[in-house]
Amino acid sequence: CVCVCVCVCVSICPCRVTSHSPSSPPTLHIVKLEELTKANQDEEAKPEKSFDPSGVPLELQDLAPDRKRATEIFESLEWSQWGRHWFLKPSDRTFELSGVSSTAEKGKGPLPVLFWIHGGPHGSTPVGFSSVLAFLASAGFCVLSVNFRGSRGYGQRELLSLLGKAGRQDVDDCTRCLKLFLEEKGSEVDGSRAVVTGGSHGGFLTLHLIGQHPELFKAASVRNPVASISSMIGVSDIPDWVFAEASNEEFDFQVPTETNVLQFRRASPLQYVHQVKTPLIVAIGQRDIRVPPSNGRDYFQYMRAQTKTACRLLTYPDNDHPIANPDASLDYWMNSLCWFNRYL
Repeated sequence: CVCVCVCVCVSICPCRVTSHSPSSPPTLHIVKLEELTKANQDEEAKPEKSFDPSGVPLELQDLAPDRKRATEIFESLEWSQWGRHWFLKPSDRTFELSGVSSTAEKGKGPLPVLFWIHGGPHGSTPVGFSSVLAFLASAGFCVLSVNFRGSRGYGQRELLSLLGKAGRQDVDDCTRCLKLFLEEKGSEVDGSRAVVTGGSHGGFLTLHLIGQHPELFKAASVRNPVASISSMIGVSDIPDWVFAEASNEEFDFQVPTETNVLQFRRASPLQYVHQVKTPLIVAIGQRDIRVPPSNGRDYFQYMRAQTKTACRLLTYPDNDHPIANPDASLDYWMNSLCWFNRYL
């Protein structure tokens, strides 16, 4: 299965076409529309030049750069659909990336699992290429990407089912997904060596999982996580998110009631921080206006005060919510990978 995206501009003859999959980076092609018109009139057109599924011959010009290095990296990956979720893993040959040796050498047994949780919560992890997921899989993990109820792409009714149930329904979906996956793929993966990561609402769920299920993961890493929902009122650029996800109410600039505050607290992972036994990295983009940096810092401080579990704080002054600046992204993922390997 390959994702294909097409963009046509009528003022310009070429049509841009990209194709990609979880183990194949995007490739850009140019479809020459004038050749399409000619092909429709030419009964002698050669079918081997066809790109369109209908069999219409098209001239393609591959604009991708030298893919030799990318091919060497990603040819070791295999991916499979698993219900509404999918996973990406290395093949049975040894692989080395960025100086980090893979644990996926043939004969070494089941792979450790990296549980990947998207943000939103009404986002999704589509079946497409992600450089981060490919990097983590290339380093020797079976990366399981979960689309819990409330993820985009499964209908409006299901999308709205999460409102007022954040921290319960989505947490239950994640734990159920992981346990079923480990039961079904037990010969391929090692459930005793599982780690978890997520950003924003994915970080919110990661903190819930290590708090509510402290024995489930060996290590965790979060980026700008929602830790205390009540502290976001008045400082986040999405206060409506707070009321919708925790209280299932519309936001009309009302002052939270006592009931609202209790709902916010019950939905927040901070209430479980004293139970955490999973070593954790907390990464903060100090220019984040969506989730206040104080959320992650407070969680880090409470965890250090209330547990003896290892916890590390990473701060990125020039980054906002995604922590996507190239230098910061590289630093965060390399630190996370080393953190995971330390505790596996």
